[in-house]
Amino acid sequence: DINARLDAISDVLHSESSVFEQVENHLRKLPDIERGLCSIYHKKSELQALMPAVNSHVWSDLLRTLILETPELLSPVEHYLKILNEQAAKVGDKTELFKDLSDFPLIKKRKDEIQEVTQSIQMHLQELRKILKLPSLQYVTVSGQEFMIEIKNSAVSCIPADWVKVGSTKAVSRFHPPFIVENYRRLNQLREQLVLDCNVEWLAFLENFGEHYHALCKAVNHLATVDCIFSLAKVAKQGNYC
Repeated sequence: DINARLDAISDVLHSESSVFEQVENHLRKLPDIERGLCSIYHKKSELQALMPAVNSHVWSDLLRTLILETPELLSPVEHYLKILNEQAAKVGDKTELFKDLSDFPLIKKRKDEIQEVTQSIQMHLQELRKILKLPSLQYVTVSGQEFMIEIKNSAVSCIPADWVKVGSTKAVSRFHPPFIVENYRRLNQLREQLVLDCNVEWLAFLENFGEHYHALCKAVNHLATVDCIFSLAKVAKQGNYC
């Protein structure tokens, strides 16, 4: 093991190829991959592109093994990253976390239900325009309260008696018609259920991902070892070791 490491350091020190410099550049860009194994895949393809150069210019058996094995060890990550929405992950939005819902029928069903109710509410606006004789009427949203009908206080006498007043200012009053009350409640229930469904699916996703944990840890250890060998080579060069 000691001789294998010394041979690896010697290879880095005396190689005339740029391959080690390229590998080191990729390592330098990596985040803390033990804490976020997914992020390592972004460098997989770049490492893969160096394979021919490694085969041709790296003589150390230890380094060849470490570098050549790593892309294969990382291959399961590709499937998972195709599913995940990176932007949603960054902001912690689990409801938009999965791009491909083919493996998540429960989430797809819930989202379809939400879309159906939302469309029904939007379609109802045509009826409300007729009732109020306001062809350009639009829903308003204030402080997170959606689908409100806003009417000037001087005209509230035209509002049906069964409409629910949900807010007002000196100039306007805002209402929810009975249809909106019922469907908005349903919509919010579905949204809450979607969050619960997504949490369940996320835990299942992690459990599934965890089946590859040992292979991915081995890849991380491979890269950590290469990184260490590069560091030892720098020390050897500075100290003129032999």
